[in-house]
Amino acid sequence: MINKTDALKRLDTLEAEAKELRTIIDAPDEPQQEDKNDVFYPEVGGDYWVLKQSICGSGWRAQEYTCCFNEPKQAYFRTEKAASAYGEAFSTMLDLRAQPRGERVKGDRRDYCVSADEEDVYTDFWYGAYSNTVLSGGFNSDEAAGAAIETVGKDSITKAAKTLARVE
Repeated sequence: MINKTDALKRLDTLEAEAKELRTIIDAPDEPQQEDKNDVFYPEVGGDYWVLKQSICGSGWRAQEYTCCFNEPKQAYFRTEKAASAYGEAFSTMLDLRAQPRGERVKGDRRDYCVSADEEDVYTDFWYGAYSNTVLSGGFNSDEAAGAAIETVGKDSITKAAKTLARVE
């Protein structure tokens, strides 16, 4: 059997622990660490967003979606905003690809591309590969790549580059 002195010490300890627990319970919840990756492969039964080609062929549209078994490998997005941003980026890349390739300058065997980073849109030599800065390649001249930039628009190209590089 416990004596009165030990009982009081134990009660003081329990009350101190209860006070600490109350502080934790009453504290505001910290926001959960969110996965910053907007593109991912979802869990079965989850609600997500996918991109679908518009019926009239005028670009991409976001569509709400619930994942099932045996899903095809495609890009899934956490939000409609992310899906729409990637759809716009893909449309910009297709707009660049649809631009005239231009006439090859005599003696110049290089190809040119449209590249972009966070600060600028520019033409460059193209080495046949795409990266997080190359949005469209295969132009026969620097002038043709420059004309594609002017036609599609620097703002659209910069926005697409930032989306694809996951800067925005």
